[in-house]
Order: sequence, then C-alpha cells, then structure tokens
Amino acid sequence: MDCSCHLGLSSIQKPTIAMRILAYEVLTALVDHYVQIDESTTIESLKKFMKAIIAIFGEEYLR
Repeated sequence: MDCSCHLGLSSIQKPTIAMRILAYEVLTALVDHYVQIDESTTIESLKKFMKAIIAIFGEEYLR
C-alpha cells in the first residue's frame, strides 16, 4: 500500500506485463487499457526486466 492507502502492483504483475509485451509484440498503450497500469510504469517494468535478462544470460547468449 502507498501513502494514500491504495494497493500497488504486485511483484508478479510487472514482469508479466513485460513478458506479454515481448511475446505478443503489443504496444504499451494496449497493455495500459487491458491491465489498468500507467504507460510509464509499463515502460519502467520492461526496462528492468530486460536489464535482468541481460545480466543473467548476457555472457552466454548475447555475445
């Protein structure tokens, strides 16, 4: 919960959004309408997801 007593997004929702964007090649605006997440949050989640993937698999698969 944030300071205004609203529940935020769970730690599962944000990576799931990033995987849906990458898997289905949809725009962030479409995800915004479907899941009710702000576009800036979606973009930030996607960037963090990609950084984590590169950190984990970068040396082996991204030569």
